[in-house]
Amino acid sequence: MFELVYCSMASPGLSKEDVSEILETSISNNAKNNITGCLLLFNNEFAQILEGEESVVKALFNTIKKDQRHNHFLLLGSGSKDKRLFPSWSMAYQNLNESVDAYSSSEFVKN
Repeated sequence: MFELVYCSMASPGLSKEDVSEILETSISNNAKNNITGCLLLFNNEFAQILEGEESVVKALFNTIKKDQRHNHFLLLGSGSKDKRLFPSWSMAYQNLNESVDAYSSSEFVKN
């Protein structure tokens, strides 16, 4: 099993529809290629974990880097591992901006 972790910056003007399209394409293609992982979005920055066969994951990363919807890629790490962290997810997703907004309106935040 191979894992690759990177971050990137969303291109200016990236919309919710753009993110939805990225997810739909990722889920479909990753399922076909036995790739699993997670995509996070926070303050116009993406972080993604990809898991699968090394050559397939590296080829996918090269394709992702050509996507005009984000740029300034930084490879955070890659290498072999014993098992998948996201075995049931062809692409898990969390918009952390929405999570932060939910917490900031809760009673746990002191003004």
